[in-house]
Amino acid sequence: MTTKKLSRSKKINKKLWSIHNWVGLYAGVVIAVLSVTGVLALFKVEIDEALNSKYYEIGIPPVGQTSYNPDFNKVVDSLKTVYGASNFGGVVPSLDTSRNWRVFFSVTDGITNITTHNYEIFVTP
Repeated sequence: MTTKKLSRSKKINKKLWSIHNWVGLYAGVVIAVLSVTGVLALFKVEIDEALNSKYYEIGIPPVGQTSYNPDFNKVVDSLKTVYGASNFGGVVPSLDTSRNWRVFFSVTDGITNITTHNYEIFVTP
C-alpha cells in the first residue's frame, strides 16, 4: 500500500510541478513586457528628445545676438491669441540659449468639453 501512495504522490507532485513551470513561464513573459513598457514610459521625455532632437535645438543663433533675455509674457501671450487662453497648458522654458521652449496646449470639443488633441509647440524665444 505504501508504494501505491508514493507513486500517486509522485504523480501529483510531477503534475503540480509541470503546472507551476508553465504558469511561471507565462507570468515571466507578462512581467518582462510590463518592465519594458514601464521603462519606456519612465524615459519617454528623453526618448522623444533623442528621436526628435531637431525640434529641441535652435540651431544657428541669429547674427548679432549677444544676449539672451527673452520676454516670457510675450511668448505666452502670442500663443494664447492663436490657440486660446483656456487651452493653455504650460511652458517649459530653457535657460540654455541653444534650446527651444516647449509650450503645451490642448484642444477641447466645444459641446462635451472633452480634450480631443494635445499639442507641444516648440518656440524659439
